[in-house]
Amino acid sequence: MVTGSFATNYYAVPRMTRDIDLVVELSVGDADRFCALFEGDFYLDRDVVRAAIIGRGAFNLIHLAHVVKVDCIVRKDSEYRRMEFARQRRGVIEGHQIALVAPEERLKMGCSMGATARVLVRASVLAQEPHASPAALRRALFLRFYGHEFHAVEREKILLRLGQDEPRPAGSTKRVPVNWDDLEMALTSNHGEWTCYLDLETGEVRMVPMDRLDDDDDGLSEDEIDAGLEAGRLIHVEPLGSKVEYRWMEEFTRTVRDVRLRDRLEVALDRRGAFRRFKNVLLDFPAERERWFALRDERLHAAARDWLGELRIEPTTVPQASR
Repeated sequence: MVTGSFATNYYAVPRMTRDIDLVVELSVGDADRFCALFEGDFYLDRDVVRAAIIGRGAFNLIHLAHVVKVDCIVRKDSEYRRMEFARQRRGVIEGHQIALVAPEERLKMGCSMGATARVLVRASVLAQEPHASPAALRRALFLRFYGHEFHAVEREKILLRLGQDEPRPAGSTKRVPVNWDDLEMALTSNHGEWTCYLDLETGEVRMVPMDRLDDDDDGLSEDEIDAGLEAGRLIHVEPLGSKVEYRWMEEFTRTVRDVRLRDRLEVALDRRGAFRRFKNVLLDFPAERERWFALRDERLHAAARDWLGELRIEPTTVPQASR
């Protein structure tokens, strides 16, 4: 009986699938006869097939000519599985009659698998953060299931909306119209050149040059900084440090499929001036350069969001697309 994605494609809008799922009703005595039917055209392991039948588990067939994998699930000996198997439907695909799981059974199976996946994700999040709020759980579910389907800006908008209806006890969070460009510039600033402070009233970042703290008429004075910190209006922004962005460059390099380009990037990262060398190499590869910027923007947005979260600051704005 055909089940899984192939059965779904028969009844509904087709989607991409990489294998075929079959539910098979086999006893130990059927093993040799079953294997003899398929081993000429398929790779299979007789010992694995026998073990799967005994344990009511699963085994694989791989078609040698077309390289298609077939997952064979031995029918469980439970009342529901016997009923599901008995309710199979007959269908015709390209002139061949096949047995298909009933559409209502496939729907129940999909819902059950989705519910199980959600339970596992929730458990994973709570294991790392036992006191995670309902909004945090919703955001984690979204990122695990659908985050990869959206670009960074749209993803940030959705994450912000997922947390808007969460009750906020008085004084528990501070809603701030964060200037994301300012904040991300501060997080990637040089430790020795600037001292940066987030203004919780305006959402802007005040960047004070280290070597002209008292000489810049337009900048904050020491007294203004001290007063702002004491009143809780200013928060010092600690830069992420070069090691963090270096790890992002290493991460990106591992994803490059062009072997020669990947080798050049690895050499660039292994020498002094890695940041400059890395960027210079990518100048000759505009598509990969844009991909690097996209990854960096995504990681930087996430780092900024984490920094705000640790300080219980809820941004009322979302980052804009950098490119």
